[in-house]
Amino acid sequence: MTGDASKFSSSKKKSGATSSKDGSAVPPLPTLESLSDTVVVTSGNCEPENIGSTSINLYDEKTAKIHADAKILHEEFPGITYEESIRFLTNRTMKSARKQLEAYLEWKEAYRVEQLLSESPTFQDDSEIWEYAVSHSLTFFPGVKLEKKLPRYARMVNTKPKQTAEDRKEKDSEVQKRMLYMMPGLIDIKIASLDLYALAFAMYFYLVLDRQNLEYVNILGDNRSSDGWGNHSAASLFPISKIVLKHLDHFP
Repeated sequence: MTGDASKFSSSKKKSGATSSKDGSAVPPLPTLESLSDTVVVTSGNCEPENIGSTSINLYDEKTAKIHADAKILHEEFPGITYEESIRFLTNRTMKSARKQLEAYLEWKEAYRVEQLLSESPTFQDDSEIWEYAVSHSLTFFPGVKLEKKLPRYARMVNTKPKQTAEDRKEKDSEVQKRMLYMMPGLIDIKIASLDLYALAFAMYFYLVLDRQNLEYVNILGDNRSSDGWGNHSAASLFPISKIVLKHLDHFP
């Protein structure tokens, strides 16, 4: 799926932690010589106080190098979080990760994601998050006025209510492997273009994701149809997958 997400980092620091240019804490990295089966790092939030909360072994050189390179990228790109650095480095070289990060920051600027987060209100439920994402997306389609609400064809299960985007970034780290429930049958191209549907989804996904977390999201597709829905054929909706994937390329 965060403006300058690094500003949401915890203010707590422990001995041995270093700070990046933006002041956020970076967990101390082990040397290759000191690595053993007992070295652990959280698979969730990588802030120093959370190390070991959900641990994985760092016994191989490849994993250690990813964390060492992530520290470098986190310092080079102050607009990203340490966890984002790790995500962009997964199965990529440093050169490729830098290229993807540059594209990611350009995407954030192009779609004013900083504004999306800074003006984020307190949401009462997931539907309000979707409506906020739609309203932000509509600013990129001048002249388009919806006669009906854009159907909420995607929703994140277990998103906590009554929280701002900042609150979720700080508190959702313990919620691992949430489920993204997709209902393409709700898409109605008579209401809006597939481009708007795709962008609204990307903005919604960005709002509900924690960019300071290494969580995975399970996706469940429900292909059922129902009265009052768009109920378009899979072939007619195929183009939206290409558009969505272009946005999701920035959600490693």
